[in-house]
Amino acid sequence: MEIGRAPTAEQLASWYEEHNIKPESDGSFVELPYGPTPVEKSVIVDQVRANAQRRDVQNLQSEPYIPRTMVFVAGGPSVTDYLDEIKAKSIDPRYDVFTSNMTCKYLLSKGITPKYHVIIDPTEKKSKDLDYDCDEVTLVLGLQCHPAVFDAIGNRKAYKFLAASATDRTPSDVEVAQDACHAKDPNLLGIGGGSMMGTRVMFLAHVMGYRNLEYYGFDGSIKYESGRVRNYAYNKQRGENILEVEAANGRKFFSTIALSRQATELVHLLDDLPGLDVTIHGDTFLSNQLAMWKAQNKQQDYRITPEYNALQKQMFEKSPTYARSGHAHAARVFMAGAQVMRKIGKCDVLDYGCGRETLKNAILDNFPVIPGLRYLGYDPNRPGLDKDPEPAQIVFCSDVMEHIEPECVDAVLRNISELAGELAIFVISTRAAFKNLPDGRNAHISLHDKDWWLSFIQKYFVTIESHAGKDELIAVVQPIRKYCERKGL
Repeated sequence: MEIGRAPTAEQLASWYEEHNIKPESDGSFVELPYGPTPVEKSVIVDQVRANAQRRDVQNLQSEPYIPRTMVFVAGGPSVTDYLDEIKAKSIDPRYDVFTSNMTCKYLLSKGITPKYHVIIDPTEKKSKDLDYDCDEVTLVLGLQCHPAVFDAIGNRKAYKFLAASATDRTPSDVEVAQDACHAKDPNLLGIGGGSMMGTRVMFLAHVMGYRNLEYYGFDGSIKYESGRVRNYAYNKQRGENILEVEAANGRKFFSTIALSRQATELVHLLDDLPGLDVTIHGDTFLSNQLAMWKAQNKQQDYRITPEYNALQKQMFEKSPTYARSGHAHAARVFMAGAQVMRKIGKCDVLDYGCGRETLKNAILDNFPVIPGLRYLGYDPNRPGLDKDPEPAQIVFCSDVMEHIEPECVDAVLRNISELAGELAIFVISTRAAFKNLPDGRNAHISLHDKDWWLSFIQKYFVTIESHAGKDELIAVVQPIRKYCERKGL
């Protein structure tokens, strides 16, 4: 087979103009640049509406924390190199093996039984992917699937969820999906994501409660050897030209427009979900992309650099109003401390990044003294408060995380999780600061939205409750080790 020609720059520019897409600003989650979509969005909304009424299929639920690793097996050609490894993980209680579409039947033919089979493709032909006899596989079906897919469930256990893709309709698929919620099954799990199941599964892992995700066959590239093309591990072709793609580090791979597009989507999703630990097995376009992303976003073991510590000390000296916001949360912290005190008979509250200790002063000025309830302070920028803190039942961290150097966020969150015996309370600003550092940068050098922070926090914690206002996130969380102890995991 001859390698097909890649679209020219003029052809791609024409396609983008035709579909009113600006790649530099619209990002990845747009229609693919080849041919018409397989199902019109209005039809997708109709299928969501019909399937939402299926009371015989339960809604998929999320968990606060799943201690196992999600393993997603896509259909890329590299799967053939890892069949023994995948089989071992399919029977290992530390892993949950997911797959999708035709790959499920392929794995079954190799003696591998995945735990979950996911389908989100809206075409009727996907019902053929369920043409196998194995009741051990649990089906996870997107509401946008053709009703024939739901009809093919048979006696297998199945759940439904929404992988949104027609949100620009009126009504949208998100709106009509609400019919799936009723008194006996009131919640429905929904995800956004990329153009294929491989990228969307990152959102699925995150919302289901997994912290670790491993991929097999998630290649983003094809094998081209001795004049033969292998798009998948099994016999399936793609109706696209084959082109050579070059990664930013100079490595070249054979791919297609649709498959290679996942490389861009992968980067966006990794940026948005910093708390999800992702591994891609194989030497492929996407594993190379992940390696580059990890090198560029490498987190450090230290919590603050000497240079930044010096800048913070200058801020304390020059701005009397700097680091004075802790008092605003005195009531919340006092009540949390009193409840822990009542439960276990003692409670140390550590104000992590205590600044000018306005929290401690506000509590002592306005609330009764409870014997056994102590308030401690730590701040690496304040002489006398800069020694490494001792563990405490509650760690309070207010208006701190947005000031942490980007490469140190992981180390700080890990340190807080190690110190917190029962709870941690985070208050994080999601807007730019009114002050600048002496070097001219805005004082909030780690500025992110609430979802980014919740994802990163959940790398080490389980969220008990959270509230996001216009400019601020408040999250009450429990260290994963404490959650597992409490739940017997």
